[in-house]
Amino acid sequence: MTHRVRSGSLVGRAEPVGQLQDALRAAAQGRPQLVLIGGDAGVGKTAIVDEATRLAGDEGFTVLGGAGRL
Repeated sequence: MTHRVRSGSLVGRAEPVGQLQDALRAAAQGRPQLVLIGGDAGVGKTAIVDEATRLAGDEGFTVLGGAGRL
């Protein structure tokens, strides 16, 4: 059985989190935004997406999610 362990904070991720917050502020002002998140396996893409989802929800955005499996 596989278990995922995560910290409650994004250590060393101030810059990408700041970029997400900037995109959310711009979107809240009516300026459409697109954020692409990429990187090698294990670099924390899921953690960044989780943080973006939390930030957006905290700002009152409706958040939709989906997942695909091969």
